[in-house]
Amino acid sequence: MRLLLCVAVIFTIQTLGLVLLTKLRKYRIDIDAEKSDFSGSSFLPIVNYLSPQNYSTEGRGLLAGFWVVHIVTLIAMAIYLA
Repeated sequence: MRLLLCVAVIFTIQTLGLVLLTKLRKYRIDIDAEKSDFSGSSFLPIVNYLSPQNYSTEGRGLLAGFWVVHIVTLIAMAIYLA
């Protein structure tokens, strides 16, 4: 039962994360429009799309929500593994 609940929570949160990533794309200031959301100056994609300096001031509010998505996912995984 715990596995099913964990999968449901992670699926829901990650779906929200995909929506936020799509909305955040228009606020990226470090890459061109034709480049991937994961591209940037770092070779680690997570650094590129989670760095506040890569977004305009309007996009940083959405970025905070995107951080919450990542943190809640980690918490759900830790609860399952505990």
